[in-house]
Amino acid sequence: MQDPLGYFLTWVTYGTWLPGDARGWVEFQKGWQLHALNCRSNHVHVVVSAGDTIPTKIRSDLKAWATRCLKKQFDPTRENWWGERGSVRHLFDEDDLEAAVTYVVDGQDWKAGKRSR
Repeated sequence: MQDPLGYFLTWVTYGTWLPGDARGWVEFQKGWQLHALNCRSNHVHVVVSAGDTIPTKIRSDLKAWATRCLKKQFDPTRENWWGERGSVRHLFDEDDLEAAVTYVVDGQDWKAGKRSR
């Protein structure tokens, strides 16, 4: 089985947002490439490539980083910002990666083939 090109991660939030960084993410001196990010009112979607890092660790690290930012910006006493777990989809080729990015960037706002306003 080939290694995936990236991962499509989703986890639920409690009305929070996650600031993105166009430069990507860094873990143990390995650059993570952030392809797409969409923070919704009750969940977050991320498409990221991260070498051989396991996707559950990626999700956990992103949640931890976002928690630090949210605590600093909004409420330093709040403990629970995120729901447990979340979904992980492996993206094995360029078509999978492109489809996930398109969904994260545009798909959330499409209903029955028409963009909702």
